[in-house]
Parts: sequence; structure tokens; C-alpha cells
Amino acid sequence: MIVRVASASLRSVTVVAPAKVNVTLAILGRRPDGFHAIDTIMLPVSLGDRLTARRAPPGRLTLSIRNGPRGISTGEENTVLRAARLLGGGVAGAPGAALLLEKRTPMGAGLGGGSSDGAAALAALDRLWRLGTPPARLRRLAARIGSDVPFFLGSGAARARGRGERISPVVCPKPFHLVLVHPGFALPTKDVYGALSRFAPWERRGAVRMDEMLRALRRGDPSALAAALMNDLEAPARWLAPRLQALRSALERMPFLGVGMSGSGSCYFGVCRDAASARALAREAADRGLGGAWAVEAG
Repeated sequence: MIVRVASASLRSVTVVAPAKVNVTLAILGRRPDGFHAIDTIMLPVSLGDRLTARRAPPGRLTLSIRNGPRGISTGEENTVLRAARLLGGGVAGAPGAALLLEKRTPMGAGLGGGSSDGAAALAALDRLWRLGTPPARLRRLAARIGSDVPFFLGSGAARARGRGERISPVVCPKPFHLVLVHPGFALPTKDVYGALSRFAPWERRGAVRMDEMLRALRRGDPSALAAALMNDLEAPARWLAPRLQALRSALERMPFLGVGMSGSGSCYFGVCRDAASARALAREAADRGLGGAWAVEAG
């Protein structure tokens, strides 16, 4: 499981909730249910949040957030509480929990932080409450929380289709080294998808790039991965936030093998040859004032 238990006792469980990057993201059109059909390859990364769940009186669910951005909700719309309500709703006696979320993944960045937190809540509470929920039911609950959530209950790199809930693993035998750069502002996913119509019809390049990316992942070849990067949401994201073009241009002047945007933005990433290069380029990006920068492993 991408989200993983870091520690557990009779009274508390702590789960690590990694972020993700989309190394390819093709938009295939709008579905009858109003969602967009996508085809994307996602890799978990070593940046992530931590969620601790502690036992509480039956029926009592509370959420506290440490290091979160101003205005982050601790109400029922938060994916952690939504996951807790869904999982506990089918249990007699409505178990309780006090939840502490320690944020590191930027919000509204296309890194799947909220989705990973929702998956972490399912994993932590299933363990804390000793439910032994079958994996298939956990995945169904995850899909009700959000399109990316089932990915984080998987084992690693994966291809997601449909609206993002149809997950199949892909071969990625060794990690890649990336630098994540967050420009310091969020982009609402709904707004980015809403701007897609300005750029339709989208380039039908997805199938070719998917095959190239799958080969690059199998070979563990960072140069081939860099050459296969694509994201149909980048153009509408840059239209909504022109500052992203300046960020991309600045990253392209640095010695990355390639540069891409994750999800619906606003986070960009650069592909590096090795860990030492990633650490050096993360420092350089931060020193240049491009935003928050993290050297991470992906895959």
C-alpha cells in the first residue's frame, strides 16, 4: 500500500501519506456523468503528510491539523473526516477517533495531498478499529471520496483510467529522482478542468506518450521518462495562472533532463539523473526564489 503504517499500538496508529506526480495525463473527453475521462500514469513520491489516529469515545470524531495553510478546513468536507465517516458508518456502535494531520504536501498543487490523506484515514482507522475491511471494499470507499484516492491504496506506480478510479499497476523497478517546485499558490482543479474547453480539441498524443512512458519506467531510464512527459491540463492551468509559464521557463533554463506539471497544477517538477543532482537543483531552485523545492524519489 502506498500509504503505509509507520507505527501502531492498541490506542493509536500513525500512517504516512505520500504525494504523487502525474508523469503523463491525457484528457479523453467528457463522460455522461459530467466527469472527464482521463488516462494517466502516477508515481508516488517521498514527500508526504502524516496522519495519527487515536482512540476516542464512541461516536466522537475530531480532526486537528498541524502546519496546514491558513484556511484549511477541519470540517466535514475534509477528506480525512469524509473517509472516517464512510468507514465508521458501516460499523455498529459508531467508533470514535481523534485525528491529527501533519501537513507537508502543498494544497491545490496537483500532488494529490488531500486524496492521500483520505486513503491514510481509511488505512489508519481500519487498523485502529480492528475492522479487517476487505481491500476491495476499501477501494470502493476510496472511490467515493475522490478520483485519486484508490491510487494511494495501491502498491506503487500505476495507470489510472475512467475518471481516475480504475487503477492498474505498472512496472517501475527503481525510483526516479525529481525536484518538486511549488510556486506558493493553489490552483482549484475544478477551474482548470473548466478552462479545458478553450483548448479543445486536445492533441491526440496520449496513446503514443503512454507507451513511451511505460517503456521508460520499465527500463528505469530518466532521460526517456523526461522525453515522454505530457499533461493536457498544463495549457489551461497556464491560461488561468500566467505565472506558471515563467516558472516553467525558469526550470527549463536549469540542467534538468525534462520539466513537467503534475495533475492540474500548480506544482512543477524537474527530472534528474541521480539523487545528488536532485539535491543540488532543489537548493538552486529555492535560492532563485522559484518557490518551495523538494528533492524526492518517485516510483
